[in-house]
Amino acid sequence: MTNAKYSNYKSQEVEAFMMNILEKTPNVKPVFDLNLGYRYPDVEKTVNKTVNETSDFLEHLVNAEVLDREIFDMELRCPSCNSPNVSVNYVCPKCTSSNIKKTILVEHSKCGYLGTLISFGEVLTCPKCGEQLLEGNYRNAGSIYECGSCQHQIETPFINHWCRGCGTKFSFENAVYQQRFAYLPSKSTSVEMSQGILYPSLVLSLFEEQGFSREMESKVTGESGAVHSFDLAFKGYGLNFLVDVYFSLDPISELDFLRYCGKITDAKASNQNIDILLIILPSLTSEAEAISKTFNLSLIIGEKSTIVISKLRTILSEKATALKALSALETETIAETSEINKEPESQNGIKKKFTILRGIKRK
Repeated sequence: MTNAKYSNYKSQEVEAFMMNILEKTPNVKPVFDLNLGYRYPDVEKTVNKTVNETSDFLEHLVNAEVLDREIFDMELRCPSCNSPNVSVNYVCPKCTSSNIKKTILVEHSKCGYLGTLISFGEVLTCPKCGEQLLEGNYRNAGSIYECGSCQHQIETPFINHWCRGCGTKFSFENAVYQQRFAYLPSKSTSVEMSQGILYPSLVLSLFEEQGFSREMESKVTGESGAVHSFDLAFKGYGLNFLVDVYFSLDPISELDFLRYCGKITDAKASNQNIDILLIILPSLTSEAEAISKTFNLSLIIGEKSTIVISKLRTILSEKATALKALSALETETIAETSEINKEPESQNGIKKKFTILRGIKRK
């Protein structure tokens, strides 16, 4: 899977769809609505979209290789008003009446007369020879259609349609006849779901658990002047955190990893008060891993989302503890600087604490 595909998982709408629909009901089937046609009401509610927007949303995920689709049914609509509320009528090819009746054909074995059951009358008497039909002297020869208006016998009636919405009558040639689909995870998505997809909400909950708050602005300008976008941004204890997640079924290549290293290096060069965390699933190639050792990066690598989450929880817990200690030390140092008239020894102590603070921030 490419990181371009994973970018869809970073969308709140897609995450909601994946977690609440696809991971619970992997085959998303449409439901027929007499006024609106086939629709996906559970998906509409989950992603907060209209009927048409939901169809576009699902088709987008098909194009992004998140979903596959299969034909569920063919939907018939009126060519005039596009209503799905359509009646199917069988009409007489002679008089166009829709008063078509299906009747049984009976053959009198003795004289060979073949006619409709109605033609034999109530007492079942052969119209040709006048003999009454008894068990064994006639047979059921199948069925035929008969027009109730002109009594014309019809082997195969014509099919016509009538729109209950606007009243238009139309034939199959004029009808809007279109495919409707059920959706299911693509092959690669099924593998990713089994391994565990690292959704943004999982990362968000871990940061909030440690006292960080999410920042909506996740773009920074690098030393080169380029504007870099990150997946998530957080703030807490006087520090800004930027997070990027790279997800792929295959190990991350050397070239892709170098792109991220360049982006992070440029962003940090002009923003001293930020920490950038790069999360990679499932792994790096051996070449990329060798490069990672030459960069001073905050990096988490895990084959499954559960491994990444465990590592991230540990890192954030340690970071939060250190930042809390740093914040307490800064508060104490600021209080001591107000004591301007203290002995030189005290001032030397303050200078020593500033030196400690600078060392912690650099880490």
